[in-house]
Amino acid sequence: MNKLWIIALTLFLFACGSNKDVVTSSSLENHSSKLIVKKVNQNHLDYNWFTAKLSGKIEKNGADTPVSANLRIRKDSIIWLSVSALLGIEVARIQITPDSVKLISRINKTYWTGDFEDIESVYGIPANYKQLEGILVGQISLENQKMRSIISENKYLLFNKSKKQTPQSKAWIDSRFLIDTYLLEDVLEQSLTIRYLEYEKYAQRWVPLKLNFLLSNIDQQTEANFTYSKVNINTPKKVNFNIPDSYVPMD
Repeated sequence: MNKLWIIALTLFLFACGSNKDVVTSSSLENHSSKLIVKKVNQNHLDYNWFTAKLSGKIEKNGADTPVSANLRIRKDSIIWLSVSALLGIEVARIQITPDSVKLISRINKTYWTGDFEDIESVYGIPANYKQLEGILVGQISLENQKMRSIISENKYLLFNKSKKQTPQSKAWIDSRFLIDTYLLEDVLEQSLTIRYLEYEKYAQRWVPLKLNFLLSNIDQQTEANFTYSKVNINTPKKVNFNIPDSYVPMD
């Protein structure tokens, strides 16, 4: 299990969506982008801890890799993943904080440490801890962006007012004011599409249970589909991460 594969698992868990802005008749009321963002934020899960079992697969270069992991998030603090193979044997462990990314491979007895600048240098798309945490719990930030709103295919579509803004982003919002699809793309024809296919209520707030992702550029694409189960809100969990002395740095 190489370094780039594990980083891809951690940060770009993604599936494709439509880029067409087809305006159609709809039962939705017209709202300003500011009001839509406000209503989306009101749906955000209020939590200190989020834990779940994650299962699915990653497809890259025509090959599918099944994935099973335990996910633990302490809000604004830490994201922890224990990745398992068959029979529940741990093969990798990942720990992400606002200023660091660390992983260990049990199979190869290797480790890697870095930060979000290293991730950006590999994938070319800006990322930070808050964005990643928000993606995993369906809370993509739409604030502090100058956006327009229209109704497209019976969903609210928010998009950048200026085409000069980089990167460009689009968000499709359903009638419940939940994010259905989010697209981020830059001038180098790199794009990241995130889709939430199913939501369920926990603690009187919506939580995405099925997440699809697509990370693509001119040369290749990485696609992933994940499902959450055994979701638990506000139950603290251990997040141990120790690099054994016998492990060596990844190449």
